[in-house]
Amino acid sequence: GDELAAPADKPLSEDDMVLAVEELHDQLFGKGEWRAVSEGGGGFGGASVVVKAIMEASSKTLEQVKAFLQKKLDDAKARNEKLSRKELYDSFRNPTSKVGKIVERLEKERLASSAKVDADAALGELGSA
Repeated sequence: GDELAAPADKPLSEDDMVLAVEELHDQLFGKGEWRAVSEGGGGFGGASVVVKAIMEASSKTLEQVKAFLQKKLDDAKARNEKLSRKELYDSFRNPTSKVGKIVERLEKERLASSAKVDADAALGELGSA
C-alpha cells in the first residue's frame, strides 16, 4: 500500500499505479531487494505520462523504455551518483526537450478529456448573470 501512497493533491493515475507495482515486483522478485531505500516523495506520480512520451518520441516499446530508464538509474548508482527515479523522470519533463513537449501535450489532453464542466460556457454564464 505504501508504494501507491501519494499526496491528496497529486494522486497517482491508474497507469502510475501499474508502474509502481511493477517496479515493486521487480525490486522484490527480480533483484531480491526486500529493504530498498525509499526515494522520498514517491517517484511514480506522473511517471506513466513520461513513459508514454518517451515511447512516442523514440518509437520504442514499453519494455524497452522501462529497461532504458532502469539502466539510467543503475548506471548512476554504479558511479555513486545520486539519481532518484523522480529526478530522472522530472529531467524528461523539461518543457524545452522533445519529450517534455510531448509530456505537456499528453497532460493537456488528459485534463481536457476529464473536464466535467465546459469552462468557457460557465464563464459566459457568469458574465450574463
